[in-house]
Amino acid sequence: MALWVTLWLAQTVHGAMPDLSTTVEMQDSLQLTTDVFFPHGDGPWPAALHRTPYGRSTQWGNASAFTDRGTVFVVQDIRGGVISGDQWVPFLDDGWGANQDGYDTVQWIAGQSWSNGDVLMDGYSASAITGLLAAGAAPPALRGVQANTGAGNIYRDVAFPGGPFRRSLVEGYLEQVNNLGVIDEVVAHARRDSFWDPVDLTMRFSVVDVPILQVSGWFDMYVNAGFDSLLGIDALGVGNARGRQILIVGPWTHGRIGQREQGDLIYPENALFPNGLGVMITQFTEAVIRGGSPEVFDEPRINYYLMGDVDDPEAPGNEWLTAESWPPPHEMTALYLHGNGALSEAAPLATESPSTSYVSDPQSSIPTVGGANLFTSNGPRNQALLLLRSDLLYFITDVMPRPRSVIGPITARLFVSSTAPDADFLVKLCDVYPDGRVILMAEGAVQARRRNGEDQEDLMVPGEICSLDIDLGQLALSFNTGHRCAIIIASSNDPRFEVNPQTGAPLMLDDPVTQIATHTIHHSPAYPSAISLPISNEFLMDTVPQGLGLR
Repeated sequence: MALWVTLWLAQTVHGAMPDLSTTVEMQDSLQLTTDVFFPHGDGPWPAALHRTPYGRSTQWGNASAFTDRGTVFVVQDIRGGVISGDQWVPFLDDGWGANQDGYDTVQWIAGQSWSNGDVLMDGYSASAITGLLAAGAAPPALRGVQANTGAGNIYRDVAFPGGPFRRSLVEGYLEQVNNLGVIDEVVAHARRDSFWDPVDLTMRFSVVDVPILQVSGWFDMYVNAGFDSLLGIDALGVGNARGRQILIVGPWTHGRIGQREQGDLIYPENALFPNGLGVMITQFTEAVIRGGSPEVFDEPRINYYLMGDVDDPEAPGNEWLTAESWPPPHEMTALYLHGNGALSEAAPLATESPSTSYVSDPQSSIPTVGGANLFTSNGPRNQALLLLRSDLLYFITDVMPRPRSVIGPITARLFVSSTAPDADFLVKLCDVYPDGRVILMAEGAVQARRRNGEDQEDLMVPGEICSLDIDLGQLALSFNTGHRCAIIIASSNDPRFEVNPQTGAPLMLDDPVTQIATHTIHHSPAYPSAISLPISNEFLMDTVPQGLGLR
């Protein structure tokens, strides 16, 4: 098992030199440099393909993990990486567009004399993205994909989740691969258009015909993408895809899979990567390219860690669970916002204050503190210091008299008005510990101009009330007795997102023209703003008749 975890996690040291270095011709005649490592003995063999933006030699140390098992290991430099520099938008040629580099490489492997025609794609992060996109291109020789923390919808999962530009991630990645020169082209497509079609796996679920095993973390920026592709391919995929999608989700951030310390929390020993899941990964490989271990597809397809109070060893949660479908049985429970800062199952009354406002100044943005990030503060971080600011709102439940587990997708519906034509509205879900720590557990955002669709451009009319649906993604968390549930609403999170100038102007990085605006969240009987939580049926307690204890 340790070998596989090392393969996924490490920026590996250089290993043995490749047995073959060559180039593979793409559809536009571009030659992509490719290294090949052979097993001992005589072929033909199956092959594992790893396509990377970071340089082939960073993966040489992983070759033996495959060759020792009788599998050829192939590693290739992709377009838009450190080798090619700023000539191509990353990933745009890795799917099913004008160029289909993943498809071409898989089929090239299948045509070599040392290949038996079976190819597995393997990768972590950016390389996982290339594997998922190749699955959408459906090369005939592809037998399966192992994708560790990857994404299949580059617009929604990477660049513009909910509409705001995820600047820290995009800019940080482009800098890392020496490709910052293409950022203006990315920004030019802030409104979803056909530019993004070749890197949107959701449009290609119906052609995917291979099993995919994905590993992610609850604080990974691509965790929701893993659920989206699993559910979508299970519903629409063909051939060997349906019923053969596997997902493993732990209490981890991107790049820290299998580690206990995440953000401001230290999880129990069982947060380390379990041996049984390592065996599952090996079985997956054996099943898809070596003709063995088919029992891996008889196991529960979703393995997830239910997080809990890290300070109380007797608290519910902090355990691995399985599910055959997602989400598990649950009851969607709305927690309504109230004018006194309460968050409650009780709907707002006409006698309450109908709205709460805050002033947002783009020149004084709220800093990023934790969350699903890569190049800035990440993980489950304490938000308490941010609550000293006046440019955000905070709503909190009463102390919980008994545990409650939230397992599944979380959404919020806010009724808002503003003095500005455009703004970002960000919602954070927090677990408030008895000692006052306000730990960020999930978050979502929507840009007002994208509220009717990511391909739409609908500015607000100042003063008019509009509704916003905000996706906070997937979560598995057990709130312990004595804890409270809280949400934070704000309009900036810098540098996670490019700060919205609130003028309604098209996206421009570091726009010098900004507008201070007053944003109003409405919480009246006519406009009942709320967050909806999937309370797991497994943990509902009928002995307490008065609701869920969430004020």
